[in-house]
Amino acid sequence: MSDQNNTNNWIIRAALAFLLFVFLLRFMGRLFPFILGTMLVLAIGGGAFFLWDLVQKRRQARARRTTVEGMSEERIDFCREQIRKNQEEAGQIRNSIKELKSQMATGEGLANKTREDAIRLIKEFESELKLRQSKVSFFETALYKLQALQRNRLLTQSISDKEQELKRLKEGHYEDLANMEELRSDVEMETLYLDTIDELSLKLNSSNSLENAESLRLELEEMTRELGGRSGYED
Repeated sequence: MSDQNNTNNWIIRAALAFLLFVFLLRFMGRLFPFILGTMLVLAIGGGAFFLWDLVQKRRQARARRTTVEGMSEERIDFCREQIRKNQEEAGQIRNSIKELKSQMATGEGLANKTREDAIRLIKEFESELKLRQSKVSFFETALYKLQALQRNRLLTQSISDKEQELKRLKEGHYEDLANMEELRSDVEMETLYLDTIDELSLKLNSSNSLENAESLRLELEEMTRELGGRSGYED
């Protein structure tokens, strides 16, 4: 049914493309070659891009199948498909058993050979049903364990990523603390310089002699050397 729908869709698209071609040929006149050339270029470019994208996706799919995650997903998909397949077959077997039992119950005057064949078929169908049920149980258990392993692996990877993130945050924290300490030290030093200059400026303003001014200058140099020495010691 799906193939028939696809075929019908292609027929409709081809018909629409033909009608568009006739329209362009009839009404576009001299512009038709240019438009046709443009359409061809776009079609070739689109086809090339489609092929390139298809090749890239197939390469990525092949590469992923070689990884632990890819192999795990492949096994999970396989288990799901087997569960679906065996459940479907189990349903068909139940219908066959039900049909045989119904015919035996309503059939009168059945030959012994026919009844024995029907009973034999029912038993064989029941054996196949148990086998399908056993397979479903097995693949459901395998699916559960594979999904648990996948969740555990994802959590382990997430923990590793978060540990790296926490490490970066801690490193940034230590760096911030060092910068804050350096800034505090610089602010204290600058405050000391400013207080010294203010103090000597007040003394200079109240001084009336050259000797006092020279003395204050020497004092400023001495205090500057002391502050510089402290700064060098702290560094």
